[in-house]
Amino acid sequence: MALEIGVLIGFLVIFLAVLLGPFKIHVIEENLEVFLFVCGALAMTLSGFVEVPGAETGWSLEIIKEAVTAPLHVGEIFGIPIGIFQIVLVVGLVIYKWHTPIHKAIRKLADVLSPKIMAFLLIVILGLFQSNTPLACCGGWKLPW
Repeated sequence: MALEIGVLIGFLVIFLAVLLGPFKIHVIEENLEVFLFVCGALAMTLSGFVEVPGAETGWSLEIIKEAVTAPLHVGEIFGIPIGIFQIVLVVGLVIYKWHTPIHKAIRKLADVLSPKIMAFLLIVILGLFQSNTPLACCGGWKLPW
């Protein structure tokens, strides 16, 4: 399957805009969510011009339904449905309530560990945590606890 040159150029322009736009254009940086939404809609529209045997491309009712409902439900905890809204609310409240102790702990870690080791540990811990959540794709590796 070879992409037509116009479609390929369109995808390249969207890719470069998403990659460089927020760093180079201040208005995009301030309105990042809207910018990424528009780029996604453009990419979805552009993908409608691509023909993939056995696959539906471009806009469809199923895609729109999934886009509207998927962020609302990411899993359950003790039978209670949890969505992005609840996760952001709880994390925001935790950070608001315990900002000072969290900040002190991060400063102590920064004094003890090098930035490379901190980055490594952060990636490993977040990766292990993510693999133990309902968001883990493909039945990811589950922690024993």
